[in-house]
Amino acid sequence: MSPDGTKRLGDLHKLPDCAPEGLRALVGLAEGIIQEQVELLGSGKPSKAPDLRELLREQGIDKPEDQSTMITEYTKHKTEVDEVKSAYQGKDDGIVVKTAGIGEVVTDAYDVIDASVGDLNEKIDAAWSVHTWTDSEGKVHHGVPQHIVDGVFTEVWDTLNTTFEQVNGVSDQAAAAAVTITGDDPSVSPMRGTNGGVQPASYSGSTPGRTPWSANASPISVNSAPLSAGAERDLVMKMMDHLVNKLGFTPAQAAGIIGNAKHESNFNVGAEGDLNLADTAHGIFQWRGGRYAGLVRYASENGKDLNKWETHLDYMAHELRNNNSYQKAENLIEANKNDPSQVAWAFDRHYEISSGHSTPARQAYAVSTLETWNKAQQTAAV
Repeated sequence: MSPDGTKRLGDLHKLPDCAPEGLRALVGLAEGIIQEQVELLGSGKPSKAPDLRELLREQGIDKPEDQSTMITEYTKHKTEVDEVKSAYQGKDDGIVVKTAGIGEVVTDAYDVIDASVGDLNEKIDAAWSVHTWTDSEGKVHHGVPQHIVDGVFTEVWDTLNTTFEQVNGVSDQAAAAAVTITGDDPSVSPMRGTNGGVQPASYSGSTPGRTPWSANASPISVNSAPLSAGAERDLVMKMMDHLVNKLGFTPAQAAGIIGNAKHESNFNVGAEGDLNLADTAHGIFQWRGGRYAGLVRYASENGKDLNKWETHLDYMAHELRNNNSYQKAENLIEANKNDPSQVAWAFDRHYEISSGHSTPARQAYAVSTLETWNKAQQTAAV
């Protein structure tokens, strides 16, 4: 058990010996990489965080996210994998990091990393449901079912995508400032924009009765009422129309996305978050670092106006559907075409990758948005 004011992170469970050797090697690699990322974040040097993908490519493994490369053909690459593993040896019980008296930009990242590692450990634990069979010569064999192998492999890369995104998304200056804070953590980050100084709901601290993401976190059901008449409702309905009729989302999926936009930026394209940190967040979905640079590049290359909300929605859809880092978000959104609450949860959990404090509010707004949309469609049909 970790001392008060600390958290133990990066402890990956063990796979059974009968699991594919390549998969066991990959899990061991992931553990060492994640622990190194966490340590660098806690020491104020997140820019030095290793990316396992790039490390393996440097060793000549061109497609490290290809399952056949890393598992079926593992013996061909064992030397290269061992070379990387020798530099990143994980500790069996994880590492202990300080959480008391440091800034939220670091502790929020810790929370998301902890939850993502928990998701992976659930997949690893499932691998102990070993399949046993006897061949024609009477020899007994043991193995992990293929669907579980597939699930663990996918989850390893999902987790590595999340941890690298969380750590690399914090600048060295911001991390160094956060780990030197003493006393209570600030609950609100300064925010400015073109909306007269209105601060998005996601920057208002935690929601009573709701904790950040945990390994056992799951979507919840919420109820709400249609949106009140006014300029915001009119804007939301225009956004819904764009998401549904231009970008191909179902109304429920669009509503879940809008529930997140509301709590990220209050729909303000000029919103900027975390102004006290070097790595400022921007736009409707509060992109930062390389993700915001991607938005700017996308607008320039496609002749779109960066100050239009349509551009922000278009880029969100482009990133969601084309960036492997958000494959899990896309999969869950696709699997919940008619449930705005589930979509809001999945989008927050795997695309926004927030601390989870405002998830219920995002879900409630999503439900309200869909109700309002449906009523508007019924009225138009009369």
